[in-house]
Amino acid sequence: MSTVRDWAAPNPVTENRSGLIGKPVDRYEGRLKVTGTAAYAYEVETPAPPLYGHIVSSTLAKGRITAIDTSAAAAAPGVVLAWSHLNVPAQAARGARLNPRSQRSANPALESDRVEFYGQSVAFILADTPENARAAVGLVRIAYAAEDADLDFLSSLDSAIPAPGEEDARVGDFEAGYAASQVTVDGTWFSPLQNHAQMEPCATTAWWEGEKVVVHTSIQMVKGGQHALAETLGIPSDRVRLFTRYIGGGFGGKGQSYDDLTLAALAARESGRPVRVAYTRRQMFQATIHRPAVQMRVRLGADRSGRLNAMALEAVTHCARKAPFVEHAANFARNLYAAPHRLTGHRLVLLDIPHAGAMRAPGEAPGMLSLECAMDELAEKLGLDPIELRIRNEPEVDPDNAKPFSVRQLVRCMQEGAQQFGWSRRNPTPGAVRDGRWYVGMGMATAIRGNFLLPAKAGLRLTGDGLATLTQGMTDIGTGTYTILAQITGETLGLPLDQVRVELGDSDMPPAPGSGGQFGAATAGSAAFETGMVMRRRLSELAAGDPRSPLYGEDPTLMDFANGNIVLGNRSDSLAALASRAGPEGVYVE
Repeated sequence: MSTVRDWAAPNPVTENRSGLIGKPVDRYEGRLKVTGTAAYAYEVETPAPPLYGHIVSSTLAKGRITAIDTSAAAAAPGVVLAWSHLNVPAQAARGARLNPRSQRSANPALESDRVEFYGQSVAFILADTPENARAAVGLVRIAYAAEDADLDFLSSLDSAIPAPGEEDARVGDFEAGYAASQVTVDGTWFSPLQNHAQMEPCATTAWWEGEKVVVHTSIQMVKGGQHALAETLGIPSDRVRLFTRYIGGGFGGKGQSYDDLTLAALAARESGRPVRVAYTRRQMFQATIHRPAVQMRVRLGADRSGRLNAMALEAVTHCARKAPFVEHAANFARNLYAAPHRLTGHRLVLLDIPHAGAMRAPGEAPGMLSLECAMDELAEKLGLDPIELRIRNEPEVDPDNAKPFSVRQLVRCMQEGAQQFGWSRRNPTPGAVRDGRWYVGMGMATAIRGNFLLPAKAGLRLTGDGLATLTQGMTDIGTGTYTILAQITGETLGLPLDQVRVELGDSDMPPAPGSGGQFGAATAGSAAFETGMVMRRRLSELAAGDPRSPLYGEDPTLMDFANGNIVLGNRSDSLAALASRAGPEGVYVE
């Protein structure tokens, strides 16, 4: 008999026994989506006919509501209620936390007569149909007292302040190193404000079951939405059950909850009926977060051979006056190129605009634009191939913390890419190649993105019909999480995909961080893998201890999983039979 192996080995993902990992398979939920039967937040079946809410948006950038009259709207056909800050039900104060372990604080809607940005929610109509709700919106009368608003980023750069709680990151003496450099580049780049434009707008369907509220909402982070609503309503989080099973795109803009979630829950409690609320496409551009504009100054100093001596990336970005957010456009540069003298930092311009927030590689996306353009300009000044310039400045250890890299394949990536693109045959002179009216060129740029991992759990149940069901409070924003987790689960248990079920997006399930920051698949997948390995151990031990099993008395650490069976030598026991013998609910691990 062979020696006992550790439970972490063999690794089914590494050895790829079943071939499910990396295999081009049909999307797990693909048929539901293409047939229109995947129920998104606004479309879920409700326990009773729903009512429909419509949010009224401010037409003022900054100031105060001096008068608001919703009486005509309240009397309109089909209208059930009309709210403003004068009569909206009580909510917790903004930023309050009943539970100090909450991931989010209270986010009240219609909280006061203050208007902080154009598009802010200022009233809410609930009616029997979407058409009646929207028609009644036109009957709401609002008077404002306007105040001077700072709205333009570029004209407000002189008012920039240090980013709260941050200091410039300095290594060596940048100013001295730059001054001593033989070749320098000093340029400023600008990246404009950008909006998310997901196919599905932010939307919520809510109803109450006794003292517990059930909400289906379009959000990337399950626990974040659950906690935000609980804190806003002033109730324990276990009285909020949040579902987000299908999401029509996120990109970071659904990383937090908005007034649709709060108002749907409040209106459902007040009316005693299920309520649907969705932002219009127009409202999405103001009521949800955006990527802020960024101005970036890059200074590079090098010797004649192209080796960097000094590097600085200083970014100025904007945010809402009362909601500081820093687009960390300089942070990535700390890990990218080796230079003995470095300076990176951020400044903030406070404006009277909607909240800024994370969007598709926040920081790196605009920041790399500036640094990589500057590197190309430096290469031209030096008469050096842009790839060669980057290779000469490839660090041997992480420039930020001097730790060795476990894996860093940037040079290999550039060299192989250059070969495949025919880089050596390009004309390196800028603007030298034309095709009629068009300039034609070939360029390259380096990219870098943080690899984040967060805590996550998963649950896995094997039942007597041979089905394995993975449950996780994770989300799929259209990026394939359902399929990834099905592949991992099938791989670890030796099951074909048609015997694997994946259930996601429920706050009652084992928690996961959600989709965002590129941590989704890596984090949720790691939890699914670990849970699968725990299930392997549990099933192996059950088989070894069950006199009815052909594997009774054998060493469970030597057993393998394939084709729906536990296998050892020429003997096997089916997973379905083993789960049936374990009990009516099968076997569950978490």
